Amino acid sequence: MKTIILGIDKNSTFNGKDVSIHVPISQNTDIQGIVLSDESHRKGDINISSEVILADEDVKAEENLNRISIELESEGVHLDVPKKHILDKETLIENSLLYDLFCSGNELLSESNGSYNNILLKLKCPVLLFPAKVPKVNHILLLFDGTSSSMTVIKQALAIFDDKIKASSVSVLALHNHNEKQYYREHLIVNFLLSKFPDVGVLGIQKDNLNKEMMRILKNNEGTLVFTGHYGAEIILKSELKNLILTFNNPFFFTY
Repeated sequence: MKTIILGIDKNSTFNGKDVSIHVPISQNTDIQGIVLSDESHRKGDINISSEVILADEDVKAEENLNRISIELESEGVHLDVPKKHILDKETLIENSLLYDLFCSGNELLSESNGSYNNILLKLKCPVLLFPAKVPKVNHILLLFDGTSSSMTVIKQALAIFDDKIKASSVSVLALHNHNEKQYYREHLIVNFLLSKFPDVGVLGIQKDNLNKEMMRILKNNEGTLVFTGHYGAEIILKSELKNLILTFNNPFFFTY
């Protein structure tokens, strides 16, 4: 059974319908709701009761958790809320060793949640950040850098998402470093993609052109799911590129 963690905080604006559209939920899925807390002293061990005084941000996050749980029930999905469900960042990282997927709204990319960028990169499981109120995936953008992580991300995603991905076309942005092994791997990944999707386009670029080319693809293809390995995720999360994903409301999936 897959264990999928749905992270919810005070800024979460997505609803149960958004979760059912973007998150790969099946009969073999245990989806658990947790509150993402900045309260480091909690260490994930707080048992919520009437005797516990929550921080204001945790109160708002709890309200969002209850709202989303009710909305998911109306979608026919049960959200399991563990007894110890308020997790600080260090506990989230440690627990992620046991997760098949961590997912949350792409609000975590915003400046108000900037402290989460480094935390997301430290998780030991695949990560999906999804937007609110956006249609299903119609296109895939793979940021390929030649590392093994960027090679396996598409295979991991197809295994996790199963029949959720109905895209007919894929764009590959290959960050070239003029390495012979990278060209070989690029050839392998393109052939793999062609066996899964009818339309695959590849563009080799330098890192300096990544912003321009990502903007062009995202602007011209509504409902694009962005895939990348760990290095590509680091580039996006530590630069202005994350604002493109927020601007065009893209789901964003990366591996550790």
